[in-house]
Amino acid sequence: TFLDFAGFGKGCAFVNGFNLGRFWEVGPQKRLYIPGPLLKKGRNEIILFETEGKIAESITLCDEPALG
Repeated sequence: TFLDFAGFGKGCAFVNGFNLGRFWEVGPQKRLYIPGPLLKKGRNEIILFETEGKIAESITLCDEPALG
């Protein structure tokens, strides 16, 4: 699974307490990979720390990367 950052500016992402990494709207990548073992069956917690104040209406999970 990939976490898509369309609509967000710059910051870092956490999934179930694990730091996935940083994101930035200028790239180079537009999605961060979420390894399967990090996800729990049922409810999962996703925290996005956005530093630029750009916020999308929703968080999108995708099944393939976006590298450009």
